[in-house]
Amino acid sequence: MKARGYIGPGIHLRGTIDGSGELVVDGTLVGPVELAGVFTVGGRGAVTGDVQAKAVEVEGKLEGSVRAEDVAIRSGGALYGDVQALRVGLDDGGALHGTVDMDVELPEALLGGDA
Repeated sequence: MKARGYIGPGIHLRGTIDGSGELVVDGTLVGPVELAGVFTVGGRGAVTGDVQAKAVEVEGKLEGSVRAEDVAIRSGGALYGDVQALRVGLDDGGALHGTVDMDVELPEALLGGDA
């Protein structure tokens, strides 16, 4: 089982995040993120920095380029930056301000066994 981290509301973190687990941010994070797991910007979260992860889910605000196998922008979520992903989902009420490139080769560390 992979570890799941959480940055809660009222927490402000500045720095580089790197790991193999999963992370949910409902606070503020400034800096790049590189995870082999799922990175989620919660509904109260605000992230500024480039993100590379197996999957990225945006329910809050993310400013930065994203590189992932799957990217999902949920209702109320906003992504300001360019996206490189194999699959991109945008729910009604979600916003994407940037370009999308779905014809990419991702690092093996981001790809699951079914890719």
